Amino acid sequence: METGDPGGLPPSYQEATTRPDWLALVAPYIPVRDYFRLIRVSKRFYQQFAPRLWNDPFAVIRMLKQHHG
Repeated sequence: METGDPGGLPPSYQEATTRPDWLALVAPYIPVRDYFRLIRVSKRFYQQFAPRLWNDPFAVIRMLKQHHG
C-alpha cells in the first residue's frame, strides 16, 4: 500500500493528542489511490487532499504506476 508519507511511521502520542485536525493527522497514511475519491467527499476533504494530489502530479503518477504495475 503506497501512502502519501514515505516514512510510514505513525505519529507520536503528543502529535496525536495535540494536533487540532484529525484529518491532517491521518492524511499522510491514506493511500494515494484514494485521494481521487476523497476530494469529492466535502470541502474540508478537498482542502486536505487536493494539494496532495496536484502538488506534484508526476510523483502521484509514479506512485499509482507502482501500485498497478
